Amino acid sequence: MFQREDIEIKQVIDARIAFIIKDILQEAARRGTAKKVKELGRGDLAGKTGTTNEAESTWFTGFNESLVTTVWVGFDQPKSLGNREFGSSTALPIWMDFMQPNIDNLPKNKNLPPEGIVSIKIDKRTGLKVESDSRNSIFEYYLEEHLPK
Repeated sequence: MFQREDIEIKQVIDARIAFIIKDILQEAARRGTAKKVKELGRGDLAGKTGTTNEAESTWFTGFNESLVTTVWVGFDQPKSLGNREFGSSTALPIWMDFMQPNIDNLPKNKNLPPEGIVSIKIDKRTGLKVESDSRNSIFEYYLEEHLPK
């Protein structure tokens, strides 16, 4: 594992935007193409699968606040992996095999929203704010200056 200690860390994106992006990628790890990540039993993991046209390359990039890992699957020369191969079926299992023994030593992150982030219940279909519970409503995070109506 590559680890470099002598770098200067510089924040280049608003912490609120980074939080929302991370939440979206955690959603992919909870309910999307990377839902197998749940098997690792860590709510602080996030990631995204990927597949090129003709499945010539597949990948999965997953992370928490302490570790980022990417697995790429493909050939040196462009060639299809097959019409049933995707990042979730090729790269993700390799990523999980790597992460399983390595995450136990990583701190679990609480994933608390930074100041200026608001959680609002919205209708999944319209994206509009809702006041009552329904099967079509979910909570989403928003910048306080860009709340849905």
